[in-house]
Amino acid sequence: MQNSLSRQILLSVLGVAMLILALVGVSYAVFIQPSTEFDVVTSHSGDVVLLSNHSTLDINLANLSIMNDYYGKVLSDDDVVIDFDVLTYLPAYSSVSYELVIFPEQVSVSDFSINVRFYLEKRLGEEYRAVPNTSYPISFVANGKNSTLGSPSSSMTLFSSTFSNDSDVTKEYVDHFRLRTWLDEHTDLINSSFDGVYKIQLYSKIW
Repeated sequence: MQNSLSRQILLSVLGVAMLILALVGVSYAVFIQPSTEFDVVTSHSGDVVLLSNHSTLDINLANLSIMNDYYGKVLSDDDVVIDFDVLTYLPAYSSVSYELVIFPEQVSVSDFSINVRFYLEKRLGEEYRAVPNTSYPISFVANGKNSTLGSPSSSMTLFSSTFSNDSDVTKEYVDHFRLRTWLDEHTDLINSSFDGVYKIQLYSKIW
C-alpha cells in the first residue's frame, strides 16, 4: 500500500516536471536565433517578442525637434527614428494576435497631446510603408478602454495584426517596423515645457 502510494506521488512529480519543461521549451523557442538583424528583446508578451538594437523602446521628449509633417515623415536621426521587429515561432495550426501600443510615462507637458507626432511604417518587400492607423502622422489620443489583448485604456494603438500558421510544423513569423516621432511645427517652446518619455509596448494572445 505504502509502495503504491509512493509510486503515485513519484509519477505525479515527474509529470509536473515534464509539463514545466515543455512549457519552458515553448516559451524559449522565441529566443532561437531569428531571421532579424536585431538582438535586444525590449518587450515580450507570451511567445511574441519585440526586438531592436535599443536597450529600451522609449521616446525621450527632450530629443524631439520641431518640424512640419512633410519633413518628419523622412527623418533619419537615430535618436528619433526607431527600427524594430515583432517576432514569434508559432506551433502548428495556431494563431497569435498582437498589438503595438504607445503610452506616456512620467510625462510633464503642456498640451503635449497635440504637439507630439507619430508616424509608423511597416516593411513590405524592400520598402517601408505607412500602416493604416498612421497613414498620416498622428498625435497621441488614448484608446479610452482596455483591449481584449491586454493593452490599457491609457495607451494608443499604433498597429495590430495576426500571425496564422496553417501548416503542420512550427514556423517563424516576423514583421518589421520603423517609427518616427517629432514635435508639431506649431509647438510653442517658450510657453511649453517637455519632459518624460513615451513607451512602446507589445501585447498578444495566442488562439
